[in-house]
Amino acid sequence: MPIELIAAVAGGNVIGYKGKMPWGRLPLDLARFRSITEGQTIVVGYNTLVSIGKELPGRRVLGLTHDPRKLSQFPWCGATTVDAVLEMAKTRRVIIAGGEEVYRQFLPYAKVAHITRIEGTFNGDVRFPELSTAEWYCSKYSSFHYPSSENPYPIRFEIWYRKE
Repeated sequence: MPIELIAAVAGGNVIGYKGKMPWGRLPLDLARFRSITEGQTIVVGYNTLVSIGKELPGRRVLGLTHDPRKLSQFPWCGATTVDAVLEMAKTRRVIIAGGEEVYRQFLPYAKVAHITRIEGTFNGDVRFPELSTAEWYCSKYSSFHYPSSENPYPIRFEIWYRKE
C-alpha cells in the first residue's frame, strides 16, 4: 500500500504558524480531511498532535516522536517510529498528516499527496516540502471552491501522484 500525505498549504508552502493553522478553521478542508482519513491510520509528529489536541474518531492516530513518554497525555494515540510506519505501509494504507519534519521524513516514500491549496499569503514558521514537478504530477481533476461565509479563502483540492 502506498504512503500518502495530506496537508492544507498556503502561499509559500506555509502549513503552520506558532502551532496553529494561520487561516483558522476551514470546514470544507476539515470535511475533506475527515473523508480521506476515516478508517485509516494517520501518522503525525508531536507538535501536530498537540495542535489537534483531541481524539479523531474512526481513525488510528500514531505519534512520531523522539520521546514516546510525551505521548502519555494522549492515551488514544500510539507511539511509532519511521521504520515501523514503513513496515506497516506494506500491508495497510498510512496517511502522513504533519508536521514539516514528518512530511520530510516520509516524502521519499510517498506515492500520493492530498493537498488543499488555500489561496492566500499568511505568516508561517512551518512549511510543506516542495513537490517537484520532475517527480510529481497533479491530477487534472482538482476542484476549486470560491470563498464563502464559512470558508473565507479560495480553496483548491489537489491530488498529486509520484511519477513512476
